[in-house]
Amino acid sequence: ERTGSTVMNWQQVDMSSDGDVIAAPIYNGIIRYSSDGGATWSSGDVTASWTDVAVNGDGTILYATSRAGDPHIYRSLNGGATWTL
Repeated sequence: ERTGSTVMNWQQVDMSSDGDVIAAPIYNGIIRYSSDGGATWSSGDVTASWTDVAVNGDGTILYATSRAGDPHIYRSLNGGATWTL
């Protein structure tokens, strides 16, 4: 059920093969992620100009790209909670 509306500049969405892990980056923002199929959502720890995100089949490794200034590829080994270059 939709209870509120927030306008965000969503860039892309990807999920694990079983649909449990979902990641959605917001341009000039954070990456929102879920580990329970979208029932609850949390925010990653890096703000960037995100352009893309990819979740591996079992949801254990995520990659995301940013484009502002010096483009980077980030990796998360914990479902999207923390990101490193």
